[in-house]
Amino acid sequence: MTPPVRDEGTTPFAELLDQLGTRRELGRRLEVSPESVGRWARGGSRPDAANRRRLLQLVRDELGRTLSPSQLAGIVEGRHRLADLTPEHTERHPPDGATPPPVDLVTGARLLTQRLHSRQVPETSLEWYWDRLSLLCTEFVHLRPAAWFPRLLELWELIRAHLDEGAHPRQSGQVHLLGALTGAVLAHGCHVMGRAEQALVMARMAQSLAEAIGHRELAAWALGTRALVTDRLPRRPPHAPSALTLIEQAQSVLGGRPGTGAVRLHLYRAAFAARTGDTGLALRSRIAALRARDRLPDEPGELDVLGGILTLGHAKHEALAASALLAAGNHADAADAARQAITAYDHGPAHERSWGDLAIARLDLAAAHAARGDHDAAAHAARPVLDLDEQDLLAPLLPALHRLAHHLGTPTGEGRTARELRQEIATLHGGRTP
Repeated sequence: MTPPVRDEGTTPFAELLDQLGTRRELGRRLEVSPESVGRWARGGSRPDAANRRRLLQLVRDELGRTLSPSQLAGIVEGRHRLADLTPEHTERHPPDGATPPPVDLVTGARLLTQRLHSRQVPETSLEWYWDRLSLLCTEFVHLRPAAWFPRLLELWELIRAHLDEGAHPRQSGQVHLLGALTGAVLAHGCHVMGRAEQALVMARMAQSLAEAIGHRELAAWALGTRALVTDRLPRRPPHAPSALTLIEQAQSVLGGRPGTGAVRLHLYRAAFAARTGDTGLALRSRIAALRARDRLPDEPGELDVLGGILTLGHAKHEALAASALLAAGNHADAADAARQAITAYDHGPAHERSWGDLAIARLDLAAAHAARGDHDAAAHAARPVLDLDEQDLLAPLLPALHRLAHHLGTPTGEGRTARELRQEIATLHGGRTP
């Protein structure tokens, strides 16, 4: 056996630790106390298996060196220093009587071990990904896209890198789930930004990742987002499924599982059916949404735990219901649902207040008033939205403006208030009434 390195200076392991940072820095990154790092350096104790894996990751990240577990063990035990190791280094002292394996076999096994360890995501990174995703889901609701969209893209790129490399088998499910959730939120973000093609690509990707790990609720959520984007397309590509078809697929994937996801799908189906003229299906779907809400379990689902855009509260429920009822021609109930949504958003917690959904609810309330001939009430309801800055008029608001313009009536049959409202809407659309 190779004798330990003997030097009046520091130990080989202490030298390695010094290259990686101060005792305090290492303690923070390895999630141990600085005193523990000091004991390792003095030889009073040795890191356990979990900390050795973290050290291998740090050596790769900070020093650009890839070590095998046996090479690190040699440094910890004082048998050699990092400077003595070369990429071709192998153990040359097999046990007595053992036959050394072929060099290519040793090299292949070492490379496989190194690859597996390189694919293992540090636990601190995984925790950071989850924390960042939860924060972005909440910020998605109550902040403008400029505040969260760039950071959501950055998070997706980090997680995608792990997916591209092939996550460590022990972590594959968790990384796939992170990727599916982030992709689903990013798909909805692209929809909000008016990037329909990118939204559909991300939603399909999120659906595939969710299906790969058997997460029905998330796969159904992604399908629902595909349906939402498809419903807003000015022209559906040939052979592409309709929004109603995608919702039926999502409900089939969900398989009757209770939760906010089921409520959301029923409300989407009600709105899509009403816009195609099937008021009977719209009414049945609205009733199904109410029943599904009554059957919500006491414990929140996995998506609800993250919150924000991935869940469905009372205000969001009423906002979606208002759009569906308005499309079905039930203007009185649409106005009532829109009022409930506005009240819930105005008096609810600030971090749950969706300014986008609130704006749509105001426009739907205005459209319901206009459809009943009360143009003054319509103007009052729409005023906070019409006064928004141009950059705040995001893609989901445009169909609601279109609905309001439609219910204001024809230019020849309208009064002064209606004409002024139509003119404002036309200005927002670049001079052309939608």
